[in-house]
Amino acid sequence: MIDGTRESRTAMAWVCLILCLQAPIHSAAQDSAPLPRINRALQRWLQLIDGDLPFAILDLESQALRLHHGSALLRAGVVESASLDPWPPSDLVLEAKLRSYRRLSPHREPAAGPFDWEQYLAEEATENSALLFSHSLLMYSTEIWEPVRSPSIRVSPEDLIAFYGALQEGAPLVLLPFGWSSVTEKEQ
Repeated sequence: MIDGTRESRTAMAWVCLILCLQAPIHSAAQDSAPLPRINRALQRWLQLIDGDLPFAILDLESQALRLHHGSALLRAGVVESASLDPWPPSDLVLEAKLRSYRRLSPHREPAAGPFDWEQYLAEEATENSALLFSHSLLMYSTEIWEPVRSPSIRVSPEDLIAFYGALQEGAPLVLLPFGWSSVTEKEQ
């Protein structure tokens, strides 16, 4: 029985990491990620669990996007579509929160004109907002950002608004590669 204390959750995470590393890894979706890449992603995740800030996890295997604060899961969403490199970097950081009130290039913030003072008052996200992470990964929810170049992920408007509000610039996004959770028993 797990009592739910921080120490027990951290201990369970380490046990899961050790068990994952001892078994061979395979993925039906595509070739397995190299073990060092999986180790780096899991190590970064464990470091963030011990921290006291919000972060995001993108599980490429299950196409899930999760928002965490330390060891607490705040939100779980589904990636509607993704265009990623076969071996994306395992950890990224939020570089900019973008808003679009009109059709623009997806990697530019709208420039303020002399009568655009209202956009400075907007603090909350809309479905036309987007998040730009390092390595040019764009998280968006509406077609206003399309066509986008790789890497990009499209999520529901509700998920985007939640992530936009919870994450600050510099917040980490950990990418768990294909095969990170698919372990098989060694053949005897």
